[in-house]
Amino acid sequence: MSCWRRLRFGPAAVLVLAVALLVLPGVASAAVRYAAPAGTGPAGSCPQANPCSIEDAVEHASVAAGDEVVLGNGDYNLTETLTVGKNITVHGVTPGYTGSRIISEAEPSIFMIPTQAVVSDLTLIKSGDKGQGLGIANGLAERVQVIAPQSIACELSSADAGNAVIRNSICSGGVYGVLAPATVVGIEFAVLDGVTAHTDGGEYSILALGENDGQINLTATNTVALGGTIASIGASAEAGNSARADVSISSSAYVTTMETGAITTLPAPGSGSNIAAAAVLANPAGRDFHQLPASPTIDAGVSGPNSGALDWEAANRVQGPAIDIGADEAPDASKILALLGKKVKAKRTLRFEARCLSTACGISGKAVVKPRGSKKKTRKLTPASAGQGEKTKLKTKLPKKLARQLKRKGGKVKVRATGFANPVSFEQKVRKVYKVKKG
Repeated sequence: MSCWRRLRFGPAAVLVLAVALLVLPGVASAAVRYAAPAGTGPAGSCPQANPCSIEDAVEHASVAAGDEVVLGNGDYNLTETLTVGKNITVHGVTPGYTGSRIISEAEPSIFMIPTQAVVSDLTLIKSGDKGQGLGIANGLAERVQVIAPQSIACELSSADAGNAVIRNSICSGGVYGVLAPATVVGIEFAVLDGVTAHTDGGEYSILALGENDGQINLTATNTVALGGTIASIGASAEAGNSARADVSISSSAYVTTMETGAITTLPAPGSGSNIAAAAVLANPAGRDFHQLPASPTIDAGVSGPNSGALDWEAANRVQGPAIDIGADEAPDASKILALLGKKVKAKRTLRFEARCLSTACGISGKAVVKPRGSKKKTRKLTPASAGQGEKTKLKTKLPKKLARQLKRKGGKVKVRATGFANPVSFEQKVRKVYKVKKG
């Protein structure tokens, strides 16, 4: 079922690796190495002014524990596995998953071994129907988006408790979103926090698997499990030996479970702090994993030692009363749309400012104009611009008579604005009363 067993290290090999790391000579100072999609710089140094290839930046013999590898924006096309074999940090230059993309047909595409290795701020697109996009034997992956339409997105387990961690990330695969296997004798550990696991046509979005006397212990918090032709989450242990699969999950959203084989534990949907409902996301099949306002996952999570400070897009991990479940942290609804300013000048053209924090926002509105001692008139507001995080100008031109009344007497204007972000995403309305002084 998994190709992981071909990538596993036996106890002796793990011991050799650990001893080797202990006896390596000390390094005077950690180096910062730079890579670019078409980088051809010197592999021994990978300077910022002349970045090298991603393979040289990560795998060259000159790479030492503690080094930092910075990936420039763009597409990195790989034909072989990129192995993070030392305790280094590899991250995109732009915070969040959008800037650097690794496109690979390798099996697995990225493989992490050391206990302190960190990979972050990138997208990994895995082609082909074998293997996995991201394989973690140890280390931490955060703010990554792994897309594997025909295979496994993320596969993780570690013989050192708590060292294989994925957080604030997307794992979307055609076979599994997340697979946590134990395929050799001993106990393996895996940790998910703030992960959106998704499968489009696969049997499970998350599967904990014990085989060949292997025992897997998967801990998941603030995790979304979406999709699965059999169940959202599965726990499977091979019968006839000591294999087992134990899933400890809390503050997570999933609707179905399935336990098969011998020794398994898997909390039922809705048990404890879990939510027995699917996350409501914009368009998972189209790789848009943003939460919609109706999603029960908003403000339903819990902060913990593995939560991290930022979500998959490098937005603050807590923006409302509590952390959200899944990789995406929705903006606080009270801050998505706001009308700015306190006073309006008595002119024939009235101008207002609105701010929208959504990724694609269009704002429209109406103004009820009431000069002091006169009847009120309703005017349509025309937006001058719209967009992400913009201060959008709203304006209306008054009839001459109404403008004269407002200028002579002063009064007030009641503005009603409506913001739309993605027609299926949200509609929010705000109101504000402005005082108008005499002109």
